[in-house]
Amino acid sequence: MKTFRAHAVVAPDGRMTLQTPLPPGEVEVIVTLPEQAPPSRSAPEQDTVVVLETNIDDMNPEVYGYLIDRLLASGAKDAYLTPVIMKKGRPGVMVSVLVDQADTERIARLLTEETTTLGVRISHADRYKLRRSAGTADTAFGPVRMKVAERNDRRQATPEYDDCARLALERGVPILDVYAAAQRAWEEQEKEQ
Repeated sequence: MKTFRAHAVVAPDGRMTLQTPLPPGEVEVIVTLPEQAPPSRSAPEQDTVVVLETNIDDMNPEVYGYLIDRLLASGAKDAYLTPVIMKKGRPGVMVSVLVDQADTERIARLLTEETTTLGVRISHADRYKLRRSAGTADTAFGPVRMKVAERNDRRQATPEYDDCARLALERGVPILDVYAAAQRAWEEQEKEQ
């Protein structure tokens, strides 16, 4: 019996190969892996986004609301502000924006045009996210759009702020009453399905 040292490489699909200078056909290895269950309908998804960031300590704070609105209207996946302490102990704001790779340059240019920044940092981030969809809850105040996330084959919904705010103003009721009504209506609709 001939002995040898070999390095086994297992591919993601389960195939294994031996890395060695053996002649073809001298060694045959068969590996059988148990079948994996198909992913759940609500299995999380993963993707990669570009993160644009800049720190600002010299801009009128009234501009930030406008800036966030512009970024989101321009295609940013998300935009948010974080308070930071900058050099010389100055309070500042870190502007963070999540974008698709294709939108990186355009949104970075928007940041330089709409703020006092001198530059924008660019990095990439992997995301783990729940599957999402949209629905509608029919309430006594009117229909409310719902953001729906699927977790462990269970659906969880959150009322859309804009709909709740509009209905609260139109009906002259507290916004929290509209939120609660939308949540109750959604849960009832889910039980009926």
